[in-house]
Amino acid sequence: MSERFRTKASEWDASSRRQKLAQRIYEGIRESIPLRANMDLVDLGAGTGLLTYKILPHVHSVLAVDTSEAMLEKLREKKQSSDLLRTSLKDISKEPLEGSFDGVISSMTLHHIEHLEQLFKHLYAAMVPGGFMALADLASEDGSFHGVGNNEGVHHFGFDVHELSRLIGSVGFKTVTFEMVDVIEKEQHDYPVFLLRAFK
Repeated sequence: MSERFRTKASEWDASSRRQKLAQRIYEGIRESIPLRANMDLVDLGAGTGLLTYKILPHVHSVLAVDTSEAMLEKLREKKQSSDLLRTSLKDISKEPLEGSFDGVISSMTLHHIEHLEQLFKHLYAAMVPGGFMALADLASEDGSFHGVGNNEGVHHFGFDVHELSRLIGSVGFKTVTFEMVDVIEKEQHDYPVFLLRAFK
């Protein structure tokens, strides 16, 4: 999967659609999660930091995690010396996080992760009591979102949000809620994007 994003990293931020989506997800998080200046967060699948840098001014620090070094390199190019931002090249579904965190944010990453139950177990273990997840991704789709023949590294064609909520709840998270925050319009279909929130 990292190869898929290595070739796209250089032009990733040029997409106005991605910029708009990151803004909508950011707004959804700000409206529903009480971010605080002492919080340490993880951005799961941070990519080039489109969501990371919107959230960073409202918290103490962000650990940007991704499986693509090329994406993280683009993220680091934007970094200011005063930013409390770290990066980690890691697949959290396979390797537990080190340390503890107050929350996890994520945008359009879950459908690229095969073993979600293990991922959620690792996130739960690293989260402080009262911590949160705010995860945005595609609602169920027919496999056409990435284009015909372009689903390498795509393990889920979006999600039934009710089923995903049950899986997250089975790991131990409480108060799982969700809402649709955007619709990605493409020639073949419109693709709703949800924001799911869960608390430990």
